[in-house]
Amino acid sequence: MMNIAIPEETWQDYIPVSIVALLGITYLLLFLGLRRRRRNISYWHLGSFVIGTFILAVGMAPPMMHWGHDDIRGHMVQHLLIAMYAPIFLVLGVPLKLLLLSVPPSVARNMTIFLKSRAIHILSHPFTALLLNVGGMYILYLTPLYQLSLGSPLLHGVVHVHFVLAGCLFAWSVIGLEALPNRPDLYVRLAVIFLSIALHGCLCKIMYVYALPDITNTAAGIGAATCKTYSGVMTGVDEGMVAAGQEAAVMMYYWGDLAELILLVIVFTLWFFRKQPNVRLRTVFPG
Repeated sequence: MMNIAIPEETWQDYIPVSIVALLGITYLLLFLGLRRRRRNISYWHLGSFVIGTFILAVGMAPPMMHWGHDDIRGHMVQHLLIAMYAPIFLVLGVPLKLLLLSVPPSVARNMTIFLKSRAIHILSHPFTALLLNVGGMYILYLTPLYQLSLGSPLLHGVVHVHFVLAGCLFAWSVIGLEALPNRPDLYVRLAVIFLSIALHGCLCKIMYVYALPDITNTAAGIGAATCKTYSGVMTGVDEGMVAAGQEAAVMMYYWGDLAELILLVIVFTLWFFRKQPNVRLRTVFPG
């Protein structure tokens, strides 16, 4: 679709997926250590984290990385995997709780003090997470940043790291499974999810109508034409590129909605069990 030379796979291409594998192994070792000490953490958490790690590894695998670099549709699949689906399952693995229970008490106390700080309170607020997550998408797809990232390995890596971290922060802030002091109530978190759905849908429609991001001259990182519509007909751009970009926008629209629907189901499920004095949360996450 685009005239971009993709190099053959090298050992550097396996660094991202190796980091993900290391993350999964570390979680598993910490989990097994807590289970030996009969700490209150469920195998459901382990299963969820394993699923999230697998999805993240698929999104970071060399074939997926190359497909995402060469094709806007591959990029969108990768974006959905590492920024919208993997974070949900990673957060359900309660990695922060696992870490706090695994480190020495003195370290856990210092970590708790840090987590109670004003800076963490602002950063972990759902509206902040929304700004970093969805706002980052607007910047990436509605500015030349996407084209520039394809020509710079460093910038390309930074974009992917931001995808993962912003996605995890957003899922963590709205799910609320690991309670923090002064965490916003259910109504605030629901408002953020619905606002995210609306902003996400608007972005997809803008991308579809105006054929964004502009990939008409990606190798140079500069758009070769300004996309305008006259009676629904695109002018000044290659029809194949426009069609691919529109397919990517449609993928993000529908599959992104599914990810946010999953978030809503999780939030309401957790709220239901917390409000039922006779039904323990272990019904869903048994120890």
